[in-house]
Formats: sequence, structure tokens, C-alpha cells
Amino acid sequence: MKKLDDFVTGGTGFIGRWLVLELTQKGRSVGVLARNKMTTGVELLNWIDRHGGDSKRIYLIEGDMRKPELGMSTQDQEKLKGIFDVYNLASMTGWGLRYDDAYQVNVEAPLELIKMIAERAKKVRRFIHITGYKAGKGRHTPDSLGFEKQRDWGKYRWAWYMFNKGIYHGTKIKAHYAVQRACQDYKIPLTIINPAALIGDSKNGEISLSQSDGLLSLIDQLYTGKLMAIPGRKDDWLPLVPVDYLAAFIANISAQKESLGQAYFVIDERTPPLRNVIQEIAHSLELKPPRFHLPIWLMKLCLRAGLSKFLGISHEGLGYITGIRYNVDDEKALAEHFGITRDDIMVVLRKTVKYYTDNLLKSKRTLCTE
Repeated sequence: MKKLDDFVTGGTGFIGRWLVLELTQKGRSVGVLARNKMTTGVELLNWIDRHGGDSKRIYLIEGDMRKPELGMSTQDQEKLKGIFDVYNLASMTGWGLRYDDAYQVNVEAPLELIKMIAERAKKVRRFIHITGYKAGKGRHTPDSLGFEKQRDWGKYRWAWYMFNKGIYHGTKIKAHYAVQRACQDYKIPLTIINPAALIGDSKNGEISLSQSDGLLSLIDQLYTGKLMAIPGRKDDWLPLVPVDYLAAFIANISAQKESLGQAYFVIDERTPPLRNVIQEIAHSLELKPPRFHLPIWLMKLCLRAGLSKFLGISHEGLGYITGIRYNVDDEKALAEHFGITRDDIMVVLRKTVKYYTDNLLKSKRTLCTE
């Protein structure tokens, strides 16, 4: 492969593989950073071909977001010179992370990548950074919510925030501002994507079975009987988005000149309140859903007091349940312009639950009976 069009970190992950699939279907040549080319890299190539992409358009680059210069060889760094678009999806996710590890991958590594791109990719069209819907504020979000105040916090305020909200959430928000500053300093065109909690693809609900948080954690808690109350108030919600819809949006965004310097909240605003989502999941599992609500603050207090280990639930995940509603009219208009269709979110949710139960929960039942 003589020339690369795009470079993707996190390309072997859940969102990343769907993005790489989209890019290869568009005829793009894609460099994918992989910690182990012979295992995760080869598995990605096989997955791409099974899903109708073109693995021949993928160039696997051995690397590690925890190392200087992302662990890339000098030869592979030369491949960055002709890059047009850079997609930073890599992150250390989960609850109860070690601060040093998460900060290195989620904050320092993107800054290292930006520096490398600035020094080598002279024709870069766009740096696309993926965060989450709890990072920053949308164009239509009221200023009173105060998200932008975090930009000027000192280290002690950040330390207190991460203690309360969790290392993963804190480092992702820290990166949200650090990446903006770095791109501004290096004069690199930037677009930020803030996706909702992920569910499976719209066609058959395929979801990464290695995920231990988000929707799959909710399914597990219902399945094991550990979710005894509905977190939050009756109108609180956990915004959702199908992974293929998100990937298609990301793959098209750099060609849109108006997206320069913008942050897009890719959320399906039709997601119902969390209680309805829980009821739908319970119905799919043929279980009775919990009926009573418990305030988020009280659930966090109980989990911090020791119930977290017993129930297998972390207080950090509760922070993503919110009463905030997002105006995503601009994002919907862009998706329609790209020709991206939106399936009924509850239909995709049911497909996701079925995919998960058919592939993972059944294996758990088998292990329990052997």
C-alpha cells in the first residue's frame, strides 16, 4: 500500500471497526494502530471482510497508546506524511481505572498524536476526536449548566472532580479541552464527536461482547437480579445510538466544511426514559422489571458504602443517567444530507438484547450447568 488516506486509533475496538468498515467501503486506504497486529489486527481484517468491507485497504500499524510516539516505528511514522484525516477513537474505558494509566491513554496520547501529525502530515484535512455526550456543552445546551467552566480548572479541582465522577469520565473531559488547545496551537483543523451510549448495529444488533459497561452492564444486572430499583427520576434517560449510525456519521464529517471547529452530539433523541428501556430489556429477557425509582445520589451512596462489590455495579456508571435533553437538529440534518437513515431506536435495542443473549448469556448458562 503506497499511500494512506486516513489514520485511525482505536480501530480494533467497537466503534473503530465499524468506522474502518465505512472508510474502506468508501474506497479509503486506512492505517489502523493495533497493539498486536498478529492477533487483534488479523481479527479486525477478517471481521471487515465478513461485513462487506475491503481488508486490502487496511494497513496495520504496530503501536501502543501508552508509549512515546504511540510505540510506532520510524518507518510507520513516515506513513503519516500523506494522511488527510485522523480519527482518534482510542481510550481506556471502564470503571475503577488507575489514574496514571487512564491519563496516559485518554489525555497524553491524543496530545502526542496531535504533535506527531503536526510534524509530519502537512496536508491533514481534519483531526476527529471522539469523546462522549457528557463532555463539553452542545451548541443548544444552556450556558447555566456550566460545562465550559471546567476549561479553567486547576489540578486540585480536577482531582476532586475525578474522585466524585470517576477516572474514566474525568480524563475524557480533561482530554476534551486539552485536544482543543493542542489543535489550536498546532493549527490543526478539529471536529469533536460526542456520542451517546452505544447499542448494537441497526441490522442485527451486533455489539462487542467484551464491553462490560453501558447497555451490556444494564442487561447483566437485570439478568442476574441485581438491579432492584430504577436509577434516577421517572423522566431521566440514558441516551442511546446504534454503532453503525455513529460510524457512518463520523466517516462523513470531515468532508463537511461547516463541521470545522464544531462539536456534534450524535444522540437518538427518541430514546425513551430509562424506566422504559429497562422494561423493554426485561421483557426481552422474560423477566419482571424493577418498579420503584431510587435517587441517583442515594444509589451512589449505597454503592460507595460497600454494595458495589456485592452487586457488581459501579457508582461511576450512574453519572451517565441524566435529565438533560439535547437539541440535535443540526446533527439530524447532517445525517440526512449524508444519506444516513435512522431505524426505530427501540427496534434496534431489542435486536441488541437478542444478539447479546444469543451469543453471551447462553454461554454463561452453559457454564453454570456444566
